Amino acid sequence: MAHESSPWNPVALSTRLLSFVHSDLSLPWYLSIISSTLLLRTTITFPIALIQRNRVDRLRSLSAILKAWESSYRKQVLRNPIPDALREKELNRLYSLKTKQLFKQYNCQPYQTFILPWTQIPLFLCMSLSLRKMAAYPVPFTWLVGENPLFPVDGFTTGGVAWFLDLTVADGLLVFPFVLGFSNFLNVEINRFGIPLTSNQKIVHNFFRVLALSMIPLAAQMPMGVTLYWTTSSLFSLWQNIYFITRTNKD
Repeated sequence: MAHESSPWNPVALSTRLLSFVHSDLSLPWYLSIISSTLLLRTTITFPIALIQRNRVDRLRSLSAILKAWESSYRKQVLRNPIPDALREKELNRLYSLKTKQLFKQYNCQPYQTFILPWTQIPLFLCMSLSLRKMAAYPVPFTWLVGENPLFPVDGFTTGGVAWFLDLTVADGLLVFPFVLGFSNFLNVEINRFGIPLTSNQKIVHNFFRVLALSMIPLAAQMPMGVTLYWTTSSLFSLWQNIYFITRTNKD
């Protein structure tokens, strides 16, 4: 394997995790990729997603409370002998203060909903770059991952199973690319399940639909090791989203 730019950069750590699972647990490479993916998702992203989901639920429950406060403040402001131009400004000030107070009280500040993508996206990129490099597939960001290797890691060309024995080439039957695309599509649909969308939100939703399906031709060009990781991660997200929906329905 080519020399890493630093043994402690995130891509190198991803490679070391995959190598550890493969060598120390004596698993074939395809199972090492699946196991490492499930390990990272269950120990890092799933707990964060669970915390974020609870915060989002609290945000939704606060919407009715905030509407009631807005109505109360509006009546209060209308009783004050102040110019009309100042009434709306005073209403916004009171409403903003109450909103901040409730968000702090219930520990559900809106910015906290971005913690999951801030964690999941870098993790996804690091694992993808690591697997691309292990398959000797040209990678960008050489300042981060080091030089592109001339040869794949030992055993990668025979580390798969069934029709995808060689993890350095694309899935010739296109099974995994299509599973990945439709899994991503279902994740987009489930994330909006039961939520009414505005016109602008519908545009964004359709964009993510197209983006989900665009992974099919992209994955069809990638080494099977990378596509296997993407598909495993996407299926985990699908299970996670279904779990959250069923848990909400039980509540």
